[in-house]
Amino acid sequence: MEKAHEMQTLYYLYYLKKHGIKAKAILHYPKLNEKREIELEGREKEVEDAIIQVEVIKSSPKPPKPRKSKICKKCAYRELCWG
Repeated sequence: MEKAHEMQTLYYLYYLKKHGIKAKAILHYPKLNEKREIELEGREKEVEDAIIQVEVIKSSPKPPKPRKSKICKKCAYRELCWG
């Protein structure tokens, strides 16, 4: 899940940059007593590639085949997702 959190945060930073706002973010995991600073600098291409991947999926006539994962058992969206 950490990669998903990071990518979502990078997308927000990317969006803000496109609107003229330079920012950085902190991911805070209180239960782990951990904080991570996230900056967009040098990672714009990673975000743009992810956006392209989302667009490819959106434009596909059928959704991708399901992939089950261990985390699906605890996910709040398990009834909505194919997991």
